[in-house]
Amino acid sequence: MYHRSTYIPQDNSILITGGTRDEFIYFNTIQKYIISNQSFVMNLHRSMKIKRVLPSADLLPLLGLVLLTGGTSLSTPKEQLTAELLDPISGEITLIQMLTNRRYHTSVVIPFDNKVLLLGGHNYSSTILSSGDLFDGTHFIPITNTMMVQRIYHTATYIPTINKILIIGGRDNENNRRNTYSTLEFYDVETNMFEILPNITMSMARARHTATYIPFPKDQILIIGGENNDIYHINSWELFDIQTLSFIHKGTIQYGRFDHHATLLNNNHDILITDGFSNTLSIVPSEILNLKTMLSCQAATMNKIREAFTTTLIPSTGEVLVCGGRDISYNTLNNCELYAP
Repeated sequence: MYHRSTYIPQDNSILITGGTRDEFIYFNTIQKYIISNQSFVMNLHRSMKIKRVLPSADLLPLLGLVLLTGGTSLSTPKEQLTAELLDPISGEITLIQMLTNRRYHTSVVIPFDNKVLLLGGHNYSSTILSSGDLFDGTHFIPITNTMMVQRIYHTATYIPTINKILIIGGRDNENNRRNTYSTLEFYDVETNMFEILPNITMSMARARHTATYIPFPKDQILIIGGENNDIYHINSWELFDIQTLSFIHKGTIQYGRFDHHATLLNNNHDILITDGFSNTLSIVPSEILNLKTMLSCQAATMNKIREAFTTTLIPSTGEVLVCGGRDISYNTLNNCELYAP
């Protein structure tokens, strides 16, 4: 659980890195899910340099390399300032010095520039961060200014039509929901600066939600679920329109959720919403939110209720691989499930 899964187009596989089995056993293992024969292969000759829980793991598409950053570790603060650039084919790893150690941060790939933006989270001293760092393909550089507030449990979504990243919600404390945000702000790739969006807020504060980009011609971001000080499991969604910079629709899903996943399927008009924490102790069915009708319907129920899991879209088949996590009794799961639309 608390691992990362990354689709690798070079060999049509899914790279699984890091994670933990419990509070004391952390992993630096590297394994792959081979899509062609639906099997798992462990790399017995290579492993990450640092054992990481909840790192970010992002594919740089032009380089074909995966950047591993941050996360909780049993290593020293100095070691946690080290990122790893992994070749998913050869297993070779290059160590890169970070500017800030981060946990519970967001990472966003800027695909046409081979850049990755790291935002917020907290550092080794548990201070919530308002800063960002940019990996430019070779090293990290600081963002010129800071976000308007310190953020953890926020989302950050790249918008290709305007070359900006939209940062949504979150809060300023890891364990207290009291100061949860409804605010939004941009990161401008061209200027390397954050931009405040005055007078634009969600209908409610949200943390531990999802924010899914819906490509042009819609050019919108769908925000689903989350939690705040008043509602522990939010069952609503809101739709943000990029061209008008306004919220244009809102509605409900069937189950309140946070720490769930929302995956845009290959047809570009269905979003698969899977598990997470909910307001029921029974198995929570997955949902499909149809972007044409903006209505939610029940999808398949996973064989195991999960949180702290990963979901990865397989572009070649349109399927979604759901991996790991833990069940309602806090047992760590070592199995995966495949969702077929």
